[in-house]
Amino acid sequence: MQKIPIFNRQLIRNRRVCNFHKCKTITITGANMISEENKLLQGIDTVIVRVCNIDVSKAWYQGKLGLTPIWEDPKMNLVVLDTSSPTSLTLWQTDQKMTINRRTASYPIFKTRDAVLLREVLTDLNVQVGDVIQDDHLRYFSFYDPDGNLLEACEVDG
Repeated sequence: MQKIPIFNRQLIRNRRVCNFHKCKTITITGANMISEENKLLQGIDTVIVRVCNIDVSKAWYQGKLGLTPIWEDPKMNLVVLDTSSPTSLTLWQTDQKMTINRRTASYPIFKTRDAVLLREVLTDLNVQVGDVIQDDHLRYFSFYDPDGNLLEACEVDG
């Protein structure tokens, strides 16, 4: 059994927890540590996309996708973009060689109200796009950023 402090609005840096509000302690055990009741995982905060040049990528995501920066860290070479949803997109520059394998890559899927129209708009903006695929419940297509990162847009019927 382990006692874990749970904070309202916590900030974790270098394995230290700085609390801004009153702390309470709950008792949880092994498999129960990430249960619905304890809510230690509360959703996905951000998705990281590694890029070769933060300035080029930031301009591309702003100009082509209309995403706006909500936070930047020049020392870390990263920028957090608002996706109009609870989950942000973080562009983070790497100096490592990037290789993307479409069959094994993790990638974000953007919601859209009209996949066909969005594909046309991205095509007009000279974005590399794939064909629109239609199945019984959704319509989607893939597209790529300047570093070749796989992205997808999906329209759910309904």
